[in-house]
Amino acid sequence: MSEWYNRIVFVGLGAWNVVVNRHLPERHYVPANLAVASATYLLARAGGVGNSDLGLRAGEVGGGLRWGSGGAGLVAAGALAASRQAKTRDLFDDARAASGNTAYETLLRIPFGTVVLEEVAFRGALAALANRGGPCRVSVPTAAVFGLWHVLPTLETLNINGIFDRKTRVLAVCGSVAATAVAGLALDTLRVRSRSLLAPMLTHWSANAVSYAIAARRAGSRHPTQ
Repeated sequence: MSEWYNRIVFVGLGAWNVVVNRHLPERHYVPANLAVASATYLLARAGGVGNSDLGLRAGEVGGGLRWGSGGAGLVAAGALAASRQAKTRDLFDDARAASGNTAYETLLRIPFGTVVLEEVAFRGALAALANRGGPCRVSVPTAAVFGLWHVLPTLETLNINGIFDRKTRVLAVCGSVAATAVAGLALDTLRVRSRSLLAPMLTHWSANAVSYAIAARRAGSRHPTQ
């Protein structure tokens, strides 16, 4: 990928992070993110990155499905276990999950509005950029940027949940950045091992969707339908 295309992808994603978290109406979230994912893919291809470098080669779908299914199962089991522990179950409390739109969130918004863009961008285009045309390998810089990508979403989540204490907000943002950076390394590892973007996509979807479903169930138990 040429340096010119590198800069467009990196700067463009940074700008989009601000737009999507500060200005984009919710009804446009899924189609707009799909459009940005498509643009990111096209820019990467125009800059000389092949489908194999992006983890999108058709011949690797089987490996992506196997690795992704395993990863999805592990994170789902981990989330369910954490939701049953006194020290961690409160982490699943989220006012956003009280909307009753669990099917939409888990089957449409999360996979097509969140996962597709983030995986095409971070485990696809930016990973190829970090590897500089060499063999695909785990990228610490890409994982770090993935962590920073979650600063604005975390702040928005804190606002929605009415958490405005400064110390709590700082700790929450730092924890989110660290956790998602580590998650980025894990997803990158899946991408490298499977040679397919499908593996991190399935695992990423499972982590977000199962966590949301747990949060929705907890919200429903506190506010049962009259």
